[in-house]
Amino acid sequence: MNIDQQVSAVIAHALKQHEDSEWDIVVEGMTRPEIAHILRTEGTRTRKQAIRAMRYHLELVRQGLVQPELALV
Repeated sequence: MNIDQQVSAVIAHALKQHEDSEWDIVVEGMTRPEIAHILRTEGTRTRKQAIRAMRYHLELVRQGLVQPELALV
């Protein structure tokens, strides 16, 4: 699965999950290149790995360990 397909899978998952959850960060505040950067950094290769990596990133944001916009540096 290429990175564009993984990004699309993460966005599709986020659209299903975003109400009343941290997935709204993906839906309302992240660009495709930002999502792709996170997935590349994590070395994802499948849809499940991509969603898991984004879930982990969102958990760090929720805990205040990273800022959404600063986590990409």
